[in-house]
Formats: sequence, structure tokens, C-alpha cells
Amino acid sequence: MADNPLRVVIRVCVTDIPGNKLARATRLAHDFSEQVRRRPFNNNLNAECHDSEHLLPNFDSDNAVRAWFLFDFDVKGPLTKGEVLALPHEVYHASRQGDAWVFIPRERWIDSARKYCSMYKWGANHLQQ
Repeated sequence: MADNPLRVVIRVCVTDIPGNKLARATRLAHDFSEQVRRRPFNNNLNAECHDSEHLLPNFDSDNAVRAWFLFDFDVKGPLTKGEVLALPHEVYHASRQGDAWVFIPRERWIDSARKYCSMYKWGANHLQQ
């Protein structure tokens, strides 16, 4: 795993994510990491460097709603809100085409996503202080 901290935000229709609705964030994280980052998603929190998923509203909806998913890659420890804002951010719109994902980069969404997602602690499921 590289030491390139990155925050990724993905917008997707929740019912496009296969499997158990409570495991959607994990499934999307693993699929995205394998397909786009070309490496496994490492959610072993005991590892010196790991990846993290955040559970944002509507991820577990029974309805075909669009929701945001937030992932932190290459987490080595806590960062301040300012440090998180300074990190590279990538934003994607995702959809399923049969059994395959299509991840479309949305650069124009980066500034909004960076500001909104800065309330979430780096590498954790808690709000920033």
C-alpha cells in the first residue's frame, strides 16, 4: 500500500450495489479499489496504513435513491480538519452496466464534496470537532 492519502466520494443509486444493504459501503469500497485504484481495499484497522469507509445517510435504503459514499485511502493516523481539506479528493458518479461498474470522474463536484465531507474525521465514522 502506498503512502498517498486520498479521500474519495462516490454518488450512486444504492440499489445498484449488489448484496446485503448493510454491506453496501464495504462492497462499493472493494469494487472501486480493485477497479480504479488497482489494489485491494485494506480495511484492517490494525494495519499501520489502512483504508476506511464512512457510513453516510441513506446507504442502507430499501428504495432506489442516490446516496454519497465516502472512503479514505492510506490512513496512517488522525488528521485535523485543515489537513483533510488539503488532501487530494476525487469524486465519481457510479452506475452498473450489467455486472460491471462504470465510475465517471466528476471534477466539478470536488470543491462541494471537499467542503461537505470535511465534517467527517479522516479514517473514522465520526464528525470533526
